[in-house]
This record gives sequence, C-alpha cells and structure tokens, in this order.
Amino acid sequence: MEPSIKETILTNPFSLELLQYRINEQAFRNLHDALNVISQLWRNERLVDKDIVLYLYETSLIMRNKLSEFQAANQLGDVGILERMLTELDRLILEECLRT
Repeated sequence: MEPSIKETILTNPFSLELLQYRINEQAFRNLHDALNVISQLWRNERLVDKDIVLYLYETSLIMRNKLSEFQAANQLGDVGILERMLTELDRLILEECLRT
C-alpha cells in the first residue's frame, strides 16, 4: 500500500478535534477522499491494514459518543452535521473499504 495514503488517514485530525467538540469538515472531507482511495486499493484484497481499520473503528466510536453528547446538549445543528458524517463514514467503511 502507498505509505502516504496510510499516513494521510492515520494523521487526519478529524477525530482528535471532535474530542475537543470541534467538527472539522475539511478534515472529514480529506478523510473521505483518502478512504475512497483505500477502497480502490483494497477492492480485491483479502488482507487489510489493521492500523487503518483500528483508526476507522476508533473514529466511528468517537463520532457516536460525541453525537450522543451533542444530542444531550440540544446542539441540533451539530447533530445534523455529525449524523450525516457518521452515515457516510459507515457507508464508506462497510460498503466500499471492507466489501469483498
């Protein structure tokens, strides 16, 4: 695998900023673009990079946790943005990156 794409994903600041209650839409777009590349690289692969899968799993958990917190705080604008992002991330991971 291209080392730069792995580094791009693993150093993406989206989840770390979300832990600080900041939704960085540009970082999410960059992650989205990198996952589109990974989905092409992994299309016919049976083995995938564990570091990337772990990062995606952790990012999804962080997003779900923060979504609950935004809902509890009644931050509806952030809830809508994060719901759309989470749905898209799940789709990319399950339907594109990990599809066999």
